[in-house]
Amino acid sequence: MPAKKYSLKNFFSFLFAAVIVFDAALLYFGARLEMTWLHFAVIASSLLFFLAALIIFLKLVVSPLNKLTKACEEVMQGDLDVRVNGKSNNEIGELIETFNKMIKELKESHAALEEARDVLEIKIQARTRELQELVKNQEETIATRTEELRDRLKNIEETKHKLEEEKNKSLSLITNFTDALLFFDKNSQLVLANPQFETFFGISHKNIIGKTSKDLAFFPNLDKIADSLETGAKGIIKKEITAREGLILELTIIPVIQETDKIGTMVVLHDITREKLVEKMKTEFVSLAAHQLRTPLSAIKWTMKMLLDNDLGKITEEQRDFIEKVYGSNERMIHLINDLLNVARIEEGRFLYSLNPLQMEEAVSTAVKNLQEKSKKRKVKIIFKKLAKPLPPAFADREKIEIAINNIIDNALDYSPSDGKINIKLSSDKNEVKFSAEDNGVGIPENQKQRIFSKFFRGENVVRLDTDGTGLGMFITKNIIDAHGGKVWFESEEGKGTTFFFTIPVANARGS
Repeated sequence: MPAKKYSLKNFFSFLFAAVIVFDAALLYFGARLEMTWLHFAVIASSLLFFLAALIIFLKLVVSPLNKLTKACEEVMQGDLDVRVNGKSNNEIGELIETFNKMIKELKESHAALEEARDVLEIKIQARTRELQELVKNQEETIATRTEELRDRLKNIEETKHKLEEEKNKSLSLITNFTDALLFFDKNSQLVLANPQFETFFGISHKNIIGKTSKDLAFFPNLDKIADSLETGAKGIIKKEITAREGLILELTIIPVIQETDKIGTMVVLHDITREKLVEKMKTEFVSLAAHQLRTPLSAIKWTMKMLLDNDLGKITEEQRDFIEKVYGSNERMIHLINDLLNVARIEEGRFLYSLNPLQMEEAVSTAVKNLQEKSKKRKVKIIFKKLAKPLPPAFADREKIEIAINNIIDNALDYSPSDGKINIKLSSDKNEVKFSAEDNGVGIPENQKQRIFSKFFRGENVVRLDTDGTGLGMFITKNIIDAHGGKVWFESEEGKGTTFFFTIPVANARGS
């Protein structure tokens, strides 16, 4: 059975109470007996009790506390094996027991800390080695990268030097280019204008750099360039403009594309004044020569006609055969002269004379009637069915539209085989009348389709057929339709046939 613990507080309280009681008893009895020696006894007994209490206090309190103090000093010096001996069932005993337990736990904690420190040191050493290795590798990598960067920097410097050279070459080329050049960025702001532009227009590039395409309209003679830029058309645009009196320029607008994004617009202005003057002189010469040739050819035609009609006397069959050949050759010459005159009028811009409402059925019927004799000789059937319901009238120059229709049908006759056929159709909507002529002739080679509407062009496959032709019919036809504000095109497959189409506005669409 464990010893019963006692409290120093209770002990001293009991001792003090006993002394008080004892003194009180002595004083009481001493006062009753009037004995003065009792007073001395009280004092002596009190001193004895207090002396006994002091001895007990020193033994039970001060001595253990001194041991604890000494033990604490040893602990502070690092001795964790120290223990305080003393067994008491009072608070001092509990304090000693608690101290010894604390020192034991502290020793265990210290041992754990020592072990943790050893483990930590091992980990630190391992991590330090890893970091040293990493630093070493990083230093090697940095050294390698530094060398690579030096090489790249050297290459960049060389590339920069080459780019500077190329830039200087390009600027020199632009500066000395005989055509005027303008470059607009993606925001339509002008960022470049070469000296030739200043020569053409007499405007310093300093006054227009940074201006938008709209702003150019406020500068003299630049309104046509500004209008062309503001159309918003996609692809390359080419047109002729008169910059000032005596200066005709070919304006080319080129969108600059990088991958799929438009990064700007290049404008090239080429001086074609001399070419236009030469072209005008050539056109005037052709016109003059054609007029001069038409009169004698007409005289020859009527003379041959009179001979064939026996107006100048009867001729033999042999003579008739020769005269018909001469008459046919003369007709081809007159046709060529008429084509040349039409081309001259087109190039002079005086081709359309009289624009009026026109029933297209009438124009087509007239052209078909004029070519009936040729279709019989070629054994090619022309099919044109009259419409049940009249089409709205087109707004056109009848003479020129009949020439265009005649050229298309005549072209189909020349290149259709015997027993072939030509289907002619008309249709319309509220805005335009559409004409088409489909044949089953030789067709147009794929690599020559883009040149069909060029002057004097004839396909290689039709040249081999030895057919007559000037190469001007489709050129004239296209210019006639363009002048009417219409559109002409074709669909063809070599060896299977060709279909030509054109459209022209109806009369009410042109506001006539």
